[in-house]
Amino acid sequence: MHWIQKEKDLELAAKIGQQLLENNRCLEERLAVLETESKESTEQVTQLKHDLQIKTQLLHWYNESNVDSAESSKAGTPMCSGSNILERRLAQLEQENESLRSETVRIAEDVEKTEAEEKYLVEDAIKRLGNDPSHNNRTNWYRSHMAYKTD
Repeated sequence: MHWIQKEKDLELAAKIGQQLLENNRCLEERLAVLETESKESTEQVTQLKHDLQIKTQLLHWYNESNVDSAESSKAGTPMCSGSNILERRLAQLEQENESLRSETVRIAEDVEKTEAEEKYLVEDAIKRLGNDPSHNNRTNWYRSHMAYKTD
């Protein structure tokens, strides 16, 4: 009678172990996807920052040349019709600049959200695996990995 209970307990433990392994595999797959998305978002933010920097430099150049043109017109030099083209281009660049800033903020928020989700999933997995002594090394690795990523 006692051995039947042990056998049932052993079967239950095996089922729980299999379920934990499957959950762990699913979490690792999700983590890999989130890390990829995070890396892509970070690269996109970097590219947008670079584009924004270039456009900001162009705006500074335009403003400096506009000041020079204004001083020339005060001195009696006629303004060229190209200034209208430059003004329209400036308006376009300012609008595009604002759009890029908004997109940068949105992407940065997405990255933060993705990292928060990733952290929650890993912490949840750690909690689930934390009670099992056979998973202590892996749990410690995840904790250190998350600590490194949040720094």
